[in-house]
Amino acid sequence: MLALLLTVGCAEQATRLELTSVPRPEGGNLASIVAIEHGEQVTVVVPAGRKVYQRTADEGSWKRTLVYWPAGMGETGANLFDGLSQQEASFNFPSDQLFVTRASELWTIATPSFKHKSYLLVSTDAGLTFSEVALPTSLAEVQASPRGDQPAGAASRLRILKSADDRLFITDSRRIWQLEAEDATAIEAESWRRLSIEGIDFDSTARTTQLPAVLRNYLPATEQRPFELLTVLQDQLLVYRRAKGATEWVLTSSLLTVDRHLLEAPGTSTVYLLAPEAVYRSDADGERWDRVQASGHGPQPPYNTSLVALAASEEPAGHILLLGSHDGGIWRSVDGGAAWQEVHLRDPDLRSITGFAINDRLGRIWASTGGSGVLTSRDRGLSWQPDNQGLYATRAFDMARGPNGELLLGTDAGLFRLTGEPRAGHWDRLHARATSALYVHPDNMRIFSGTFGGSIVVLRPDGQQNLSEAAPLGEVDTVLFQPAQLQSSRLPASAIVDIRPRPASQQMFAWSHQQGPLSSNDAGASWRRMKLSEALTTALQGQVITNFATDQDQRLFVVSRSMDHAQPSQLWRSQNNGESWHAIYYFMETDADSPLRVERELHHLPEVLFMVHGSRLAYSLDQGTAWTTLAGPWQKGHIAAFGLFDEQAIVVANMPHASEIFLIERPESNGPLLAHYTLDWPLDQRFRQERVLDVVSHERYIYLSDVDFVFVGTLPRQRTRLPQGIAIFLTIGGLLILTGASFAFLRQR
Repeated sequence: MLALLLTVGCAEQATRLELTSVPRPEGGNLASIVAIEHGEQVTVVVPAGRKVYQRTADEGSWKRTLVYWPAGMGETGANLFDGLSQQEASFNFPSDQLFVTRASELWTIATPSFKHKSYLLVSTDAGLTFSEVALPTSLAEVQASPRGDQPAGAASRLRILKSADDRLFITDSRRIWQLEAEDATAIEAESWRRLSIEGIDFDSTARTTQLPAVLRNYLPATEQRPFELLTVLQDQLLVYRRAKGATEWVLTSSLLTVDRHLLEAPGTSTVYLLAPEAVYRSDADGERWDRVQASGHGPQPPYNTSLVALAASEEPAGHILLLGSHDGGIWRSVDGGAAWQEVHLRDPDLRSITGFAINDRLGRIWASTGGSGVLTSRDRGLSWQPDNQGLYATRAFDMARGPNGELLLGTDAGLFRLTGEPRAGHWDRLHARATSALYVHPDNMRIFSGTFGGSIVVLRPDGQQNLSEAAPLGEVDTVLFQPAQLQSSRLPASAIVDIRPRPASQQMFAWSHQQGPLSSNDAGASWRRMKLSEALTTALQGQVITNFATDQDQRLFVVSRSMDHAQPSQLWRSQNNGESWHAIYYFMETDADSPLRVERELHHLPEVLFMVHGSRLAYSLDQGTAWTTLAGPWQKGHIAAFGLFDEQAIVVANMPHASEIFLIERPESNGPLLAHYTLDWPLDQRFRQERVLDVVSHERYIYLSDVDFVFVGTLPRQRTRLPQGIAIFLTIGGLLILTGASFAFLRQR
């Protein structure tokens, strides 16, 4: 009997936890969109994060393509599109210029990172395979040998432009080349012809900004417009013209703006200049530029993002203009910009229009967005519908365990609930607001979701929904709140990034990305702005807040770190609801990228705070003044995730050769290590080294997430309290042995 019990009690426990990817909800953040014609077939292509999706115009579902990168770029290829949004933000160019089509070819300039050189790539199969294309000789030399004080990616900020007649050009900050080869497979350095810029002084610096002149946009001459146009930015935008056949450029006008795009109307001499705050039109020789706006309803500066023109002979101007804005609005004009009609409403969560694609033969228009996926129009831009079937490109900003244990996922496409088998990826959308923070209150099971636009949506168990406009637009504090798990994400200033209740109280707190903290005294029904103390704002200059926690009475905690990691992270405590703050602990950085996180969970004792920093896990029982380190195997690695669930702690650590997960019972009481597994990431992810992950646990499921992926693993059934189980079996076995021995002894008597 004892042998049987020991066999059961000591059954071999699994040592590895297999993770699989959970398909994300449909929709998402897209940098660009293009339509490519192959004979009678039209293929629409969108880059989304590190993936490329495509579909034919007459099919109903998007398909993720496995991209084959040029030889020698296999490890680099996955990151080629990481710089898309950074380039658009840094240099104020529309992201729809990042993918360019010529006939049936797809062109892009990709930079894996700011410290890496740029690659000119072309695909002849709608984005399935890319080949590297030779750059002009002088440009390739600069790319290979940047100045000593610049990283490689800064040597030349390359852009590729296309004219209406399918001519391709490459520009950097001072030069421009035209591609003269028609065969994309036979391009050499000599295939590029450098255009003269004689007459433009790039060496002079701007009088006010002291910055050098920068080449912005270029339009070649056409039959309807027998001159070229080129824009140069100094302290003003300078517009140059060169007559066909002339050698020198002539300055014709200047504008107090920054241009994003130069656009020629189809079949006319009219040229439009897209600026953040307006659209300018020139009908003559580029000397006069009239400012045109969406009459009374246009986007307010500086929010224009994309402009496109499509031929329409029946309209007064002979073409239709479609204007996209940073807040998701689309405006339409048929008279050259004199009047505008709003055809797609603005988005309260600022999911921008990032580009347009047009196919005149099919009469279709597509728009890519910064969070809502793809929109499509079949009536020349008058109405728009979502077109996201099979487009799994959403970004996950927060996870939480729902009232019934289900996984809740906050994404740029809305708040979703996972139903059924996790690996199947069946999602129910609870609301469509872009969600950047989640909290499920354990006392009343209400779901609080913070949105990009600064609202807090409350979902009640009875299905009712309340909306509070917590952070009004336009008010920006000087202190930035950037949670560690979102440090690489671009968020609107108004986005809610953290929501916390005060233990045993009706008070709740939230924090926006750059508009300061919020408070509620009625369990989250209404919210008001909290003003940060001037002393704290001054002390945090050059720093960013990365963490926030609440406690009993009027105590609040925030964590700050310097932006350049030169100073140690600090823990700040307020004893009076944020009126005054004191730095109570300094945490020396273990390396340049080790975020400090402080956690507080309602189910734990009121005085317990947990801290994660690098390889250290600790707790405090005196309001953060002193900390006790918890010893464990994670100290040999870097802690990427930490969560508290049902009096257990989950720790995920990146060890020297693998990622490992640890389950600890009541860590504040030095409870036992319940289980320990090595994580097996999906094959296409290989070994991952994310610095910070979200973690959620329910029953046997463990969910891990970064912004781009959600993973799930199923814990073995014998995981729970295995050490205690063995002890129980041994105790029972010992009692049986003692009982048997006693009977034997009595019988001998």
